[in-house]
Amino acid sequence: MTKKHEPGMAYDMENLNKVFAFLSVLLLVTVGWVFLDDYLRPWKKVQIEAQSIKRKKLQEKIDVANKKISGEKLEEFKKELSLEKQNLAQKHDQVEVAKDKIHQIKGKLKAENIINGVLNAIVGETQFKYETAHDHHKPEAVDLFKKLRKLKAEFSVSRDRLKQYKEDEKEAKKNLAALYAEVNATKEKINKLVGSRDKLVAAQDQTKTLDNPIWLLRNAPIIDYLDPTLKISQIVVSKVKDDRYFVQVPKVDRCITCHTFIDQKGYEDQKNPFMTHP
Repeated sequence: MTKKHEPGMAYDMENLNKVFAFLSVLLLVTVGWVFLDDYLRPWKKVQIEAQSIKRKKLQEKIDVANKKISGEKLEEFKKELSLEKQNLAQKHDQVEVAKDKIHQIKGKLKAENIINGVLNAIVGETQFKYETAHDHHKPEAVDLFKKLRKLKAEFSVSRDRLKQYKEDEKEAKKNLAALYAEVNATKEKINKLVGSRDKLVAAQDQTKTLDNPIWLLRNAPIIDYLDPTLKISQIVVSKVKDDRYFVQVPKVDRCITCHTFIDQKGYEDQKNPFMTHP
C-alpha cells in the first residue's frame, strides 16, 4: 500500500524537508569553507610570525636600555620628569590666562574703535557747524566752539586709550608667544628625559597581534579592507621593466610581503624568509 501524501503534493514532504535541510547545511559549510580559504592566506601567517620576531628584538633593546639605567639614576629621572610635567601644567594655565587677557583687550579695542569713530564723526559735524556759524557771525558760534573744544578733548583721550589698548594687545601677544616657546621647550625636555626606552616600548606595543583587540578588529573578515595591518606589500622598481605587448611597464615586486626584514638591519640571525638580505 502506497504512503499517503498531503493533498496537492506529489511527494512526501517529510523526506523533502530532510533533503532540503541537509543541502542547506552543506551549502552553508561550503560557503564558509570557500570564505575561510580565501581569507586564511599563507602570507598572513608569515607576517604574524614576523611581528612576533620584531617584538622579541625590541624587547632585547628595551632590556639593554634598562640595564643602562641605575636605580639612583632612575629615581632622579622620575623626580625630574614629575617636576617638568608640573611645570608644563603651570605653563598651560598661564597660556589660558594670557589668551583670556588678549580676548578682553580685543573687546576693549573694538569698543574704543567704535567710540573713536563716533567722536570723530561728531567732531567733524560740530566743526562744520561752528565754521558756518562763525562765517555768518551767528550767536551760537560761541557755544559751538566750546562744544567743539570739549569733543576734541574727548576724541584725543579716546585716541590715547586706543593707542594704549593696541600697545597692551601687542605686549600680551608677545607674552603669549614667550609662553608657547617655554611650553615647547618643556615638552622637548620631557621627550629627552623619556628617552629612547619609552619609544621602544611604544614601538613594541604596535607589534601586538592576536593579543590586541584593535589589531583583531582591523584584520577581521569582511571589514579588513578598511585599514588592515596584514596586507600585501609591494615595491615598484622603476629601473626594471616588463614587456607587455609593445609597452614597457615598471616591475612590481611583492617579495617584501613575506621577506619583511629583507632591507632592515638586525635580523641577520633569522631564518628565511625573516633574514636580512646580505
